[in-house]
Amino acid sequence: MATIEGGAQLCTIVPEVAVRTDDFRLAYRLLGRLRDSGIEYMQLDPEKPVPSRVDFWIASHAEVVRTNDVRGIGCDVEEIDSVISSIMNRIAVGEKVQRICFGIDPGPRPGLSWIADCLLYTSDAADEEDSVDLGGRRIIK
Repeated sequence: MATIEGGAQLCTIVPEVAVRTDDFRLAYRLLGRLRDSGIEYMQLDPEKPVPSRVDFWIASHAEVVRTNDVRGIGCDVEEIDSVISSIMNRIAVGEKVQRICFGIDPGPRPGLSWIADCLLYTSDAADEEDSVDLGGRRIIK
């Protein structure tokens, strides 16, 4: 929690991310990748309803389709990295991006770069061990 001028306190709202699948292999790999990415997460029982405080939950495509819950994100083992990246982007930018532009980052570690609503993102920023630079904002792990 941070304090600003005048003594008011700012509270950081951290989106709730959950893994909710019967597929052990998918769950195991998702939990490991979420832990490595620094995203806070929880594991849910697939037989119980998703709590309202959960913003995103990940399961197999079939499990998500059965629920008709818009917060569910379908995933296969091969898609884990792109799903985690998508969640990181949604957390950083939000759901409703007005403008987005993609390009190649020719820097010392070439990769994909994009600008979403005037914030710069690069594919290599997420690989830094200590922090991620999001358009001038740094997220420290």
